[in-house]
Amino acid sequence: MKWNYLSLGIGISLLFVVSGCMDHTEATPADIVSKVLESQKKIDSYYAEGTMLVKQKDMETEASVYKEWYDADSKKKRVDIRSSGQETVTSVNDGKQVIVYDRTKDSAFSMNITNDMGITSMTQREQLMSMLRAMQSTHKSEVVGEESILGMNTYHMKVSADSANTMLGDMEFWVDQKTWFILKSIASSGDFAIESTYTKVDFSPKYTDATFRLEIPKHVIIQSLQDSNPIQEVTLEEGGRALGQPFRVLHDNNVTLTKVEMHELQGELKRTEITAYYARNNEPSFLLSVFKTPKDTSLEHDAGTINIRESRGKYLAEIHALVWDEEGLRYSLIVQNPDIPLEEVVERANRMELSSM
Repeated sequence: MKWNYLSLGIGISLLFVVSGCMDHTEATPADIVSKVLESQKKIDSYYAEGTMLVKQKDMETEASVYKEWYDADSKKKRVDIRSSGQETVTSVNDGKQVIVYDRTKDSAFSMNITNDMGITSMTQREQLMSMLRAMQSTHKSEVVGEESILGMNTYHMKVSADSANTMLGDMEFWVDQKTWFILKSIASSGDFAIESTYTKVDFSPKYTDATFRLEIPKHVIIQSLQDSNPIQEVTLEEGGRALGQPFRVLHDNNVTLTKVEMHELQGELKRTEITAYYARNNEPSFLLSVFKTPKDTSLEHDAGTINIRESRGKYLAEIHALVWDEEGLRYSLIVQNPDIPLEEVVERANRMELSSM
């Protein structure tokens, strides 16, 4: 069973043309993955269309089509998504703010862009790049062959899980040998698979201001997500009272608690989440997320083999997080310094002590 990112907490929340093409006989899996990720540093404008299929046990359960616009000069992005039998959902990102308009629900919301927004502000291509980057340390890759897609020569790659400590399953992707653009991907986990295929890509699009102008009916009120899910800086004691019980915190003279935040999440999640930030030598080292264990996402049958007192924890290598349930609370201890080994994380988790209320 692979975990839903939403069940892990706010603290975890997870575009490209380069010149030259490697000689086919010299292309290794590591070379190709490196080139794909390196291509993200230099982003050129593009327009693309694609399809996405969600399958369970090889049976199609959902289908959607999408369009993407990206302007390298203004850094603006637009994404249109139309699912089966529904109207289009459009999002426009101007680099400072994302506005999303759902024509089916006749509703709209906005959010200011931050560094930790995760997939919310990403195009399909950016999401694929993010997944590939996360898989580098937990998956092994191989070149399956070469195929032509949209008249472009591609490398067909397969990336397989090489560790039990991973949320992500296996993935296949087809990448253009010149631009390193991922033209097709298949991500699978258990009985589920998501297949995404670009059906059109234009690397020389012509845009106007109207391209990134989102027309929203006057009667639709744009709701700010920052207002819907406010974040408040609190003390540990206030956080404990908000959760209705004391919670465990890091107890170590080598780390310093720098800030505690309380997130009042609404909508599907609807919960209170406490996030504590820790530093060592004035550098961010740990982030601790705590909230009540969701009733429908128990880790009882998906726990790992790491002992945290009387509980069993699991280490998620992609996001450097140790996750476990204890006394009705879900803990996510996230490592912000990659030099800190897992053994130290587990040791610190076992030394955590209850906060006061």
